Parts: sequence; C-alpha cells; structure tokens
Amino acid sequence: MPSKVVIKPAKSAPAVGTLENGVPYSNAGGNPLFGTDYLADAGNTSFSPDTFAHYPSQGFDCIFKDGSVQFIQSVPAFGFISAGQLTTGENNTSRQEYDQVFNWLETSN
Repeated sequence: MPSKVVIKPAKSAPAVGTLENGVPYSNAGGNPLFGTDYLADAGNTSFSPDTFAHYPSQGFDCIFKDGSVQFIQSVPAFGFISAGQLTTGENNTSRQEYDQVFNWLETSN
C-alpha cells in the first residue's frame, strides 16, 4: 500500500505565532496532532490491508506539532473507523468525524 497521510486542517488561517484556535504557541499545552495515516480507501473504512497502513496492527502513525512521531493505538478511533462509520466525502459531517478521530488520537498520546 502506498504511503498516504491525512493532515489535520486548520479551521481558519491562524495568526502568526498562534495555533489554529488562536492560542499562542507558548500557552498551548499538550501536543496537538498534525497528521496521521490515511484512514479510508474510496469510501471503504473496513479493517483490511487496503485501508489500514499498518494492518494487521490496529494503530496509527501520528505526527505531532512538536515534530515527534508515535504509533498510537486508540480503541475508540479504531472502532469508529473499522465499523465503517467514517464519512469519506468532504462535507461538514466528515469534518466533524475526522476532528473526533483526531481528538481520540491526541488523547491516546
């Protein structure tokens, strides 16, 4: 499977020196997610070698904004995606779902 990465999008253009939510980097706390493995293939989010980069492992390579990379195993993220619940089209529903998946991956860090 070719390497693919999903980047956590900013909701709007952040001011220089701030995170996407406007919080200055120096006050940010935590380690926000920057990107992770590609999460679906042509609308298919089943658990298979075609859709999970690390199949049969049930985890995700995650890139964080401090430059670190970790292999994260998040039960809620894996369950949601492998059950076929992730909307893969670009719309408000998919943005909310991806944001939830990203939050699960961040909190599993």
